[in-house]
Amino acid sequence: MTDLKSAFRQLLRSPGFTTVALLALAIGIGANVTIFSFVDRLLFRPVHLPEVHRLVSFWTTDSGQVGGSRTRFGITPADFRDWQQAFTSFDHLAAAQSWQVAASGEGEPEQLWAQRVTANFFAALGVGPAHGAAFTADHEVPGRADVVILSHRLWQRRYAGAADLIGQTIRLAGRPHTVLGVMPETFDYPIGTELWVPLALPPGEWALRGLGDSHLQPVGRLKHNLTVAAAHAELDAVMSRLAEAHPQTNGRRVARLLPLSERVVDESGSRLLMTLVGGATLFVLALVCANLANYQLARGLDRARELAIRAALGATRGRLVRQLLVENLVLATAGGLLGAALAVAGVRTLQAAMPGEIALAVPGWTLVTVNHRSWLCMLALVLLASALAGLLPALAVSQPRLGEALKEGTHQATTGRQRRWLRQGLVALQVMLALLLLTGNGLFVKSFLALTSFGTSFPVDQVLTFEVTRPSRLATDTPVQEDWWQRAVEELAAIPGVEAVGVAGRSAVDQWFPRLVEFENAPTAPPGQPQRVPTQAISPGYFNVLGLPLRLGRAFDARDDLSALPVAILTESAARRFFPAEDPVGRRFQTPKGSSGPPQWVTIIGVVADPRVGPQTLNPAAVIFPLAQGADQQLTFLLRTTADASSVIPAVRERMRTLHPDLPLLRLASLRDALRANIGALPVVAGLLAGAAAVALGLAALGLYSVLAQAVAQRRQEIGVRLALGAQRRDILRVMLRGGMAPALVGLSVGLPLALGFGWLLAGELGSDLPLSAVEPGVLTGAAGLLLAVAAVAVFLPARRAAQVDPLQALRSE
Repeated sequence: MTDLKSAFRQLLRSPGFTTVALLALAIGIGANVTIFSFVDRLLFRPVHLPEVHRLVSFWTTDSGQVGGSRTRFGITPADFRDWQQAFTSFDHLAAAQSWQVAASGEGEPEQLWAQRVTANFFAALGVGPAHGAAFTADHEVPGRADVVILSHRLWQRRYAGAADLIGQTIRLAGRPHTVLGVMPETFDYPIGTELWVPLALPPGEWALRGLGDSHLQPVGRLKHNLTVAAAHAELDAVMSRLAEAHPQTNGRRVARLLPLSERVVDESGSRLLMTLVGGATLFVLALVCANLANYQLARGLDRARELAIRAALGATRGRLVRQLLVENLVLATAGGLLGAALAVAGVRTLQAAMPGEIALAVPGWTLVTVNHRSWLCMLALVLLASALAGLLPALAVSQPRLGEALKEGTHQATTGRQRRWLRQGLVALQVMLALLLLTGNGLFVKSFLALTSFGTSFPVDQVLTFEVTRPSRLATDTPVQEDWWQRAVEELAAIPGVEAVGVAGRSAVDQWFPRLVEFENAPTAPPGQPQRVPTQAISPGYFNVLGLPLRLGRAFDARDDLSALPVAILTESAARRFFPAEDPVGRRFQTPKGSSGPPQWVTIIGVVADPRVGPQTLNPAAVIFPLAQGADQQLTFLLRTTADASSVIPAVRERMRTLHPDLPLLRLASLRDALRANIGALPVVAGLLAGAAAVALGLAALGLYSVLAQAVAQRRQEIGVRLALGAQRRDILRVMLRGGMAPALVGLSVGLPLALGFGWLLAGELGSDLPLSAVEPGVLTGAAGLLLAVAAVAVFLPARRAAQVDPLQALRSE
């Protein structure tokens, strides 16, 4: 208690130091508690399900796939029935099948992400409807009843949370479905699902075993006290028996299981997000601790006379160290409490900053709170910060020399060579950590800017884009002709203000479908060695919308339909890759047997410029097919307009409604907005990293400033004597600047090679998810230059003060 009272008195005597230290600690601890709250939910508890550790998911693959691919599949209906009968490791074994369904009848038609599930699906997950009832085995009988269970989100958004909706009908896929129930607000599995219907397969489909029929996604609830390893052993045994019983379909089939939470994290990309931001906040905490240690060391040196007297009166070194550590613990605790308040605000701010569609796609994002785990994290950080920031200073100043302290006075007590080196070493450490953080952030921000730099090769603000799913895939009752998209192009082109209309398969920007193709007599593609290239199918107007010039040959036109010979166009990069210094027009390629695509020979009829958005080339080494020779199930329409793209949205909705009243238009927006949506949570991550970099710069500057400011105060008499003996003020300024910049230069010289290694590490770990380069001279020199500039400013201010010292006042003060 005595130590606590003394600690409070000491902190109140130095309000300036206490305020700065509290703010630094609050920022460091608050940022880390905020990120821990997200890590705890997103990585360890991404789904809100009871006893989630007992839930496992499955996937299968075929060891004999073309090209050695190991694509993950679900399981076939027949295998699932066999699994249900054979497994003894699970209380429940359920399955789901993804389904895109058109909802109509209330407001604008929209496409919803749905799941067809077995009757025991919700029992397997351990959650039942919050309102209404769950499915029963009778609902799995085809034609027995069209029923649906809604997510709480869809119930509120589309149906305004109507209390009487249970038992009413809604229109899905052109047919009435009775609402059986509504799930709890916290239930969200599979992630993003908005409604569930029974998996009512016809008897014939339950007998399917082909690889192309592997569309069921199983989920199992392990029996109590049964491990994942034991269930995996039983899975291997079951698969071996199926391979013997059905060698044609199951002979090369491999199945694996893994905890459900682990699979959700792997598929969501949360690990990358948390790795980037979590690493940055840990760097900030390390900087805070180093800075605080420097402050504590400075205060300890200023208290040298007090500590010397206490030692002379019988206080042991251990007693002095304990007193100093208690002071640090009190300071860290107060900073931790303030940081916890900042963490609560930080969690709410980050949740609000994330765009709604992206937040729903990140499992657990909306469920993040500052809970008891966060408080335990805060406690651990408080203890860590008090130890890291207080132990070295306490040991350094707990051996005062009484004679020197009493003789030289409190303001001029000698710092000692070891203590001076310790202070400068802590500053060098701060500069080094700041350089590593700035370098990592710079690499990420550079890749982020590359992804978001929308150039002027075509007017992204004057291109409207939207996606539709082929109506036949939505299982609507309205008849649809095969050429429906061509009629849609004609209708949309007739809208006033529309200059050109193009259609592309899948996404027009970032989802080009990879295929194996085998070129005939290609110099860089030996015969019999298929090449994996991205492909796209487009309408004749696609190049005009994006302003892509044709380099060689001709573009697609009306003659390139199903009745004509298959043709394709190469991008410039593909032409250079496979036909360097040769004209590829007239050459042919084919798709090897067993992969997707046309089995006939395909003739190359032209070469087009690489599609670009700003500095980024989109899948440059690509092959482009005519959409009329094989339309995709998912199509993207692009309309080039004479004015802002949003001006034609009402007319587009009306024209598409005349073609198909129940057809939802997905992601209807300008191309600029569509491109921004593709980068997901990167803007939020970039903002967080930029904030961490700003804090790092500020802490490094404060560290340098404090070291030199104290040096000026301690050497005030010496400076006065030098000036009195004829030293020039510019000499004093030069000496102080040299002494202040020395630790900054040491930190940079040590940090530069470490930053290079850090860049290689980041590129190796994250290069598959982001376009990160291991070595970026501009980023490295920019970070080092910025730190030097900040250091120069931080050092110059106290150095100038030293040069302006009045010799008479300095001598009289002593």
